[in-house]
Amino acid sequence: MLEKYNQVRQNSFFVLQKAKHVVIKEEELLAFAQSIPLKKVFESYQWEAPFHFLGKGKDLLNYIFTVDTINFGSGFSPEIQKKTGNSIYAFVASGLKKAMLSGIDLSPQWAAGITLKKLQDLFELEHKELLSQFSLCLQETGEFVVQKYQGEYSHLLESLPKNKKGNALISLLVENCPHWNDCGFYQKERVSFYKRAQILVNDLYLGFQGTTFGDFDDIGRLTMFADNLVPHVLFCEGILEYSPFLKEQIEKKEFLESYSEEEIEIRAGAIVSVEKIVEFWNQNRETNLFPCMIDVYLWNLGHEAHYKKIPRHLTKTFFY
Repeated sequence: MLEKYNQVRQNSFFVLQKAKHVVIKEEELLAFAQSIPLKKVFESYQWEAPFHFLGKGKDLLNYIFTVDTINFGSGFSPEIQKKTGNSIYAFVASGLKKAMLSGIDLSPQWAAGITLKKLQDLFELEHKELLSQFSLCLQETGEFVVQKYQGEYSHLLESLPKNKKGNALISLLVENCPHWNDCGFYQKERVSFYKRAQILVNDLYLGFQGTTFGDFDDIGRLTMFADNLVPHVLFCEGILEYSPFLKEQIEKKEFLESYSEEEIEIRAGAIVSVEKIVEFWNQNRETNLFPCMIDVYLWNLGHEAHYKKIPRHLTKTFFY
């Protein structure tokens, strides 16, 4: 059976072959790939960041699992930025870091018993729509781990096979928890992106430096994590070209429906672009780059001021 990340890869190339609203500009992609400073790519591929909890053992495991369970909300980012001064991810990661440091145990039991009120207190925010979505995802994941893995994320990870462990974790989550199952239909064909499940594998790998709870033999086989920031960087660099209709929607800050034709094409375009960038560098160069590295580099790049000046697509979704 095709691994989940290879399903994503295959689906994305299929979408780009049929796409009406998104095109990859090959010359621009090649020029951009050549300009990438490899040293910065390798330096940026790490867990350490001001908004991350930097503990170890089960505390770090609980933190990473919790962060990625609610690692979405980019469609709310303009509102969150206005209210808190942080991006949506920094808001979530720093809020949960503060909770950890205050003594809150971000265990599966905590997730299973979470309420809207508890999240409002934790994040010091009364955003009912977003925090209600957070509580749904936490409850679902927490209850699954409590019922099936004795209430320990460690037991879940220890149950996975040694080979293709990342694929096994992705499969387990998307097949048992609907809010992890990042898939829909494009021209009557089922397509998947599995952004949060893949990024959980990546974050565990980085947080534990490829050992213990982060020992994933297939880390290099994951795709990039299809959201709305990395595609935006690729658009700003002229690599992704959008149809006039799609550009107008984005410029007007109109929300794209999750798994609409346009939104799928944007996400697929980013995945295929990163695959091509990695292929450029690894072909006869022995650089050992993989898509996660390019994703992290581009995501960090996207926080520079000149990218922020240009509107990016907005979608309210559980998946990014």
